[in-house]
Amino acid sequence: MEQFRAMARLELCNIFGLNVLRHTKDPKAKRKSSGLFCLYVFLLAVTAFYVGGLVYGLVFLGMDEVVFAYLIAISSVIIFVFGVLKAGSVLFRREGYDMACALPVPTAAVVFARILRMYVENLGFSLVVLLPGTIVYAWNVRPGAAFYLALWLGMLSVPMIPMAGAVLVGVLVTGASSRMRHKSLVAAGLSILLVLGIFWLTSRMSALEGALDLEMLKNVSAFVFLMLGRLYAPAVWLGKAVVYGDVLHCLMCVGLSLAIFAVVSAGVCACFHPICRNLYGGFARHDYKVEELGGLKGKSVLVSLCCREFRRYFASSIYVANTIIGPIMGCVISGMLLFFGMDSLEAYIPFPIDSGSLAPFLLGGVFCMM
Repeated sequence: MEQFRAMARLELCNIFGLNVLRHTKDPKAKRKSSGLFCLYVFLLAVTAFYVGGLVYGLVFLGMDEVVFAYLIAISSVIIFVFGVLKAGSVLFRREGYDMACALPVPTAAVVFARILRMYVENLGFSLVVLLPGTIVYAWNVRPGAAFYLALWLGMLSVPMIPMAGAVLVGVLVTGASSRMRHKSLVAAGLSILLVLGIFWLTSRMSALEGALDLEMLKNVSAFVFLMLGRLYAPAVWLGKAVVYGDVLHCLMCVGLSLAIFAVVSAGVCACFHPICRNLYGGFARHDYKVEELGGLKGKSVLVSLCCREFRRYFASSIYVANTIIGPIMGCVISGMLLFFGMDSLEAYIPFPIDSGSLAPFLLGGVFCMM
């Protein structure tokens, strides 16, 4: 047990880069951290304002019972998306792997510590969405004490199922790419396909929401529950348990989340070392042969430097994915504008585009996405 606590302390002491910020002597690093902190505060304020307005609108329309199912679904989507993009790099990161393997600690302790760090980060994401919504809901509805008990239990379990799904997808992507020669390119390709799929699903949801008017929204509680139940049923179960203060059903949801989380964690422990060996291990061949007629061939300095930079670029799946997603989406949007006009984008964009003056800004924003 002491080994688990020690590894957990090592992981949590530098969560969000706090330990580096505390001990760094570099003024540039401190300025960078301060700027990121101000940006995070701004994003938190924008998210709180958006979520608060959403909850107030749902309560105003008499849709109290769907509030927490909606908020849990939003939190789960955020956790899943961010988790898929970083699960492989967090669980199987190279920094500290050699040292952790040399220490007299079991593999389960290393994996548990890294998963615990991901859980704490994802819990923060879920609280950013749930806390503002809870404040607005409690101020307008005035629920009883059972609501707060069920809410406290539910908040702790919200990140578990989407995190388990994200870890499972991340492990499958990392494991599949680790057995191939061009690991980074395969991982980048799978990440790009996943992100494009998320964009498509988001656009379809935006089109569905845009088709609903105010009169339809007033009687849409059952429809929202039906839609969320098909997409993510645990959000409906836990949301109803919280709204009605049903502690028993809330405990059942927590138990289900813990069971799924434990199964996925055990699977990660089982495949941790094989995936790391495939990712970071290698072999060298020493059967180099000089061509009988041509001899050794040299390249110019410029060609050699360009080849080295290309190898460095394609060695990082994050760089490849970040620099390719924008151009791909830019080509898709440009093609839609060229062949179908501005009207073709109205079903996929949640704001009106009456004139062509917004097209350059829309295209520029797509190229800036990282």
